Amino acid sequence: MIVRLWRGRVRADQLGAYRSHLTGTVWPVLQRIDGFVSVRLFERPVSEFIECLVMTEWTSWSAIRAFAGDDPLRAVVEPAAQKILVEYDDHVEHFEQVDHLPVYVTRQERGSGQPRITTKGNHDAAHE
Repeated sequence: MIVRLWRGRVRADQLGAYRSHLTGTVWPVLQRIDGFVSVRLFERPVSEFIECLVMTEWTSWSAIRAFAGDDPLRAVVEPAAQKILVEYDDHVEHFEQVDHLPVYVTRQERGSGQPRITTKGNHDAAHE
């Protein structure tokens, strides 16, 4: 698994437009690429803007190249997004997954001294 990270900043009043662009324009394109796994959007206030971190997950470098072209470090920022964003990175970062430990401990059990560790499939949200 390879994670591709990209950042951009948007004015708070344009955040909805950026979210709509990501879900309505970018998401459908990504879904058609063999080897695309998921996309996640993270946000945080930075100064007078909202910084958006987009994390996509891919199964291979060839899948990333199918999206980004010959230079996988180049950010893919469509003209419509460029109009919405105040600033954005023109390059991305990649990280290759080396481990995955899907263990969850519920909040209630953390303080009990005897945590019950559950896997994602077994996670009981009623205990939180």
